[in-house]
Amino acid sequence: MPLSTLDDHGRIVTLAELRGRMRSLRSGATIAIRDRGFTPSNTTIERGASLRFRWAGRAEHNLKFANGPTPTGSGVRPRGSIDPHRFTVPGRYQFFCSRHPLTMHAQVTVRG
Repeated sequence: MPLSTLDDHGRIVTLAELRGRMRSLRSGATIAIRDRGFTPSNTTIERGASLRFRWAGRAEHNLKFANGPTPTGSGVRPRGSIDPHRFTVPGRYQFFCSRHPLTMHAQVTVRG
């Protein structure tokens, strides 16, 4: 499923890659699910590493799988919830919040 966002003119466009600098994370690092997006949103980890997704926003959010080697994700969770995911298959995983699909995206690149 392609990720989509709004361009500078308010039109929906497809995202092939997330914009912004890619951050390298260690196993056990946390990605916060905030009201304005995922922090950090564009990350890379080693194969076999785990990431923790932490619900930090006041609005309801979820972690929906868009693309990648193996499906993973989470439903709506209350603020303060933590959902760990271990990434054992290399590749690019893309996620979004289905309640805010044009503004909330995350990408995890797993190095093999």
